[in-house]
Amino acid sequence: MKGRGLLIGLLIVVIVLILFFAIAGSFGFSNFNFNYDLFSFVQGTSNEYSLEINLNSEKELVIDTLNGLINLIGWDKNYIFMEVTQNFRGFSDKEVKELIEKTRPIITKNDRTVEIITPKLQRIFLFRSYGVSLNLYVPSEMISGYDLRT
Repeated sequence: MKGRGLLIGLLIVVIVLILFFAIAGSFGFSNFNFNYDLFSFVQGTSNEYSLEINLNSEKELVIDTLNGLINLIGWDKNYIFMEVTQNFRGFSDKEVKELIEKTRPIITKNDRTVEIITPKLQRIFLFRSYGVSLNLYVPSEMISGYDLRT
């Protein structure tokens, strides 16, 4: 009986939360949509920049990231061009300035490999989130030799 009461209580809480966000969305407080980010009403900030990675003998690409989109585009040039978009939601301006540096992709090269790592931060809760998206233009021959870890 106790378990059944707990289940009914949880169901009521879920229904109330769905109704709350649906009503808030109808008054323009958020862009509530079942196919959309539930916390879209939280203010966000983006930082964008690009850079070139010169290549010597490197033939393999390793990408290790946790949050964000990766677009890998082959081209006929002998360097990597990287467009970075860092997105932050729910942080103060001061926190964003610190996070821009903490989430900047780390690039390491050795004789055979270029490795691009986006640092993984401590767990972030509720209305706070971050992500680092990369558009990577790489020599076409590197497309067959990449390792993507998410």
